[in-house]
Amino acid sequence: MAWTLSESSDGIAFGLLGLVLDDAGGAEVGVVLPPARQGRRHATEAIALVAQHAFQTLALDRLYTRHAEGHGPARGLMLRLGFEPAPIGTPPHPVRWTLTRETWQAAKRDKAGPFS
Repeated sequence: MAWTLSESSDGIAFGLLGLVLDDAGGAEVGVVLPPARQGRRHATEAIALVAQHAFQTLALDRLYTRHAEGHGPARGLMLRLGFEPAPIGTPPHPVRWTLTRETWQAAKRDKAGPFS
């Protein structure tokens, strides 16, 4: 599944959000934004919405994502969203993160972070 990201004010698309289902009850999520749109919480909001869709509508067990080594903004995004570090994978995107339905539900109950 893929969605375009756009501003509600003008409707012009500026990024992509993807969700790729696996055969084990999970999915990989990823966001692509141009540099001018990074750091404006677009990815945070988009992944929070797709997490809600994944866990409530699709009844998935987990989401996972990956990024290149040393990508500080991606690391901050994953921590902000409640993803937890996963075992290192292979290049070019060896840094892995996982968010389980249980962790997501706990964050919603606590009404903390982007899932409230």
